[in-house]
Order: sequence, then C-alpha cells, then structure tokens
Amino acid sequence: MMKRLYALALPILALTVGAKAEEIDETMARGVRAELTSPKPPAELEVCVANAITQIGGAVPVPLRNGGDNVMMLGYGHTPKIVILIDARDDGSHLKVYTKSGDMDDKLVRSMLEACDEMTVVE
Repeated sequence: MMKRLYALALPILALTVGAKAEEIDETMARGVRAELTSPKPPAELEVCVANAITQIGGAVPVPLRNGGDNVMMLGYGHTPKIVILIDARDDGSHLKVYTKSGDMDDKLVRSMLEACDEMTVVE
C-alpha cells in the first residue's frame, strides 16, 4: 500500500518542483524592476531583505545561496512572485529586483530601504 501511495505522489511532487523553477525564470524574464547597492556583503543583507519581502502581502522569503558571495532571495505566497539577486562586489553588494507584477515594485523598494541600513537606489 505504501509503495502505491509513493508511486502516486512522486509524479505530483516532480510537477510541483518543475513549476517553481519555471516561476523563477518567468519572473526574471520580466526584467529588472529596480537596482540597489549596499556597502554590506550579501550575507549581512539576508535578514533585512527577508523582512522587506514579508511586507508585500505576506510573501514568504526563501534564500538560495551560492557560497558566501551571492544570494538569491525569493518571495512566495499569494502575491506576485519576487526574486532579488544579491551579488557580492568589492565595495559591498549590488541588488537586482525582479517581480512578476509591477504594481508592488515601489512598495518593495521602500520596504528594502527602510529595513536595510545604508542601502541606496541605483539611478
């Protein structure tokens, strides 16, 4: 019986994981909505960026790390998807904000500026 349930559940799990990967690509395909910089390294920005993401309609922040140098923060929930790339630079970090819907971009950037000390918008 357990083997049958596992056999039935496995294809469903595989489809769910595939859909999430496509959602990240779809969100990033919409282009960069905002760019910011910070003198802090990516690891020091994870908590404040996560706090900013939670201000957007209850989105749940999820970090994906590439070593200690770069972080991709995702925002999932019943809101438009959010992807924030935080790349290490010699002078701190460069952030690129991607969203599926442009109607919350300004609120997200304001939340990031409020949550993260010394962060600035790239003009």
